Amino acid sequence: MVPVFYATNRSVDSSDPNRLVFDGDDAKDVTWGKAVVSVPTDRDPGDLNRPLLWKFELKPDPSKHFVLTSVTSLGTKDSFSQAVQADLKNASSKSLLLFVHGYRVTFDEAAMRSAQLSHDLKFRGVTMFYSWPSKGDLKSYWHDEESVQLAEKWYSSLLDVIRPLPFDSIYVLAHSMGNRLVTAVHNDRAAKGTNPKALKEFLLAAPDINAEIFNQKIAPVLASSNQPRTTIYASSGDVALMASKAVHRFRRLGDASPPVYRRTPFETIDASNAAPMRRAAGHSYVFDSPKVITDIMRLLIQRQPADKRPHLQKVDTEVPPYWTFK
Repeated sequence: MVPVFYATNRSVDSSDPNRLVFDGDDAKDVTWGKAVVSVPTDRDPGDLNRPLLWKFELKPDPSKHFVLTSVTSLGTKDSFSQAVQADLKNASSKSLLLFVHGYRVTFDEAAMRSAQLSHDLKFRGVTMFYSWPSKGDLKSYWHDEESVQLAEKWYSSLLDVIRPLPFDSIYVLAHSMGNRLVTAVHNDRAAKGTNPKALKEFLLAAPDINAEIFNQKIAPVLASSNQPRTTIYASSGDVALMASKAVHRFRRLGDASPPVYRRTPFETIDASNAAPMRRAAGHSYVFDSPKVITDIMRLLIQRQPADKRPHLQKVDTEVPPYWTFK
């Protein structure tokens, strides 16, 4: 069982009287809580085993599948803070892994992804996720684009709760469209000096962000000397970002097609040759690829910079360099 704390500005769906369910609408407030996910033992790192209809698996089997076993509201932010501190006291690492999901993700999926990351990274601190009101379906891209902007106030309120807690390291991992929320809010707070002091790492995975907006408006603040290390994971085979580029007519930050985005002191990892196409059209490689998961482990747990991680190869045809998987 993997416990994960959550904060969300999703509305509660009251259609199921047996459990707490969140939908894709904006509650205009935050629910603070804790979920527990059962992780099957017979799996490879990167696998998010779920029931498959073609295998006639109509219900999840805990021995084979990820199962969201409970979702509990903790009431107020003070109660949430106290619960986090209680778990932190019993953790072997005084660190926080904070995950922010992207487009087309339900609350339940975000909870299971958080648990998968925590489990596969062998994370020994507290794991948490922020879930903004994605509709969780393919046709709602435009809704999700505006919904993620409307979540900025509420995600920032989570950071207000986290800031005074006794973490010695905080790692923020954002995926896809969730990078817009993370970079916008942390950029604003960095300018005001209100980011959590324990913040050590930003991991921007497959970021669906206009690369020019990032370079002009976000990077100058996040690249300053007193900010956490920022790592960008990109791929040239990410079909979802190719579609986003076609829709917006602007290159996306997570697209590793030449030229690869690079800027000092950011470390860009071109994961093209380590990004499987088996799920989400090559967009979820940060979760699916054992190579990428191993790289994140070395980055977060061992705190190794890119030039010290032996499975990476420097590409230094230009300055600054970027890295690929060997």
